[in-house]
Amino acid sequence: MLKLIKLGLVFLSLSFGLLSVQAHDNTNVTAYRVTTLRAMPGAWVELKALIEAQGEAGTHGEDRRFAPFRLRHSQGDHWDFMLIQALDDFRIPLPDTPEMAADKAFKTKVAKLVDFSEEWFVEGPHLDELLKAFDGAGLYHIEMFRSKAGAHDALLKQRQDENQYLKATGQIENKIFTAIAGADWDVMTIGFHESLKSFAADAPATNAEKDKAARDAGFDGTSDLAPFLRNLLVGHNDTLAVAMD
Repeated sequence: MLKLIKLGLVFLSLSFGLLSVQAHDNTNVTAYRVTTLRAMPGAWVELKALIEAQGEAGTHGEDRRFAPFRLRHSQGDHWDFMLIQALDDFRIPLPDTPEMAADKAFKTKVAKLVDFSEEWFVEGPHLDELLKAFDGAGLYHIEMFRSKAGAHDALLKQRQDENQYLKATGQIENKIFTAIAGADWDVMTIGFHESLKSFAADAPATNAEKDKAARDAGFDGTSDLAPFLRNLLVGHNDTLAVAMD
């Protein structure tokens, strides 16, 4: 219901020519548009080139449109590319503006090359924080979650508590994104890793230290981490992705 209310506010603001995601100058969050695309047979190379031609990821182009961060599927979910476009201090204006024209032109070209696409709006880490995370990362662990009815807040807290556990055991914390409107996902987390080797490396902590860290974070030990999460979900996509070449 909360997402439906937010979605209604987005559509209401669009009718006045503005998207209801605003600059977060006084907070540590940014709004993003997340798009997943699967190329139709034979169009993967052309779609990849079209995505890469948008400019330097995370920066404004000459048309004032933010070029999205882009991830290339390695294994897991069935999309080929994920685009994460910063909307901080961004407005969806009336159709005759350069940024809207550029956005429409890109979507028109994409539509001719894909047989699956999904789009949703999320709130996540501040753009500066995300830029730092992408800098130097070569492997991305992406998890997308759909919560049970009434479990959205509990799911978000679980992801935050798991980050506490990861930090305490010397592991890389995940960046957390929460849904505003769009596709039927509630929370997404991304782990930014240097490589597959570093991602697979064991935590620099003993089993006893891990168990204590899990209990300190609110779990019944390390064996409770996965079951606790699964109990909150009706859907979960787990994907490894790499940077665009």
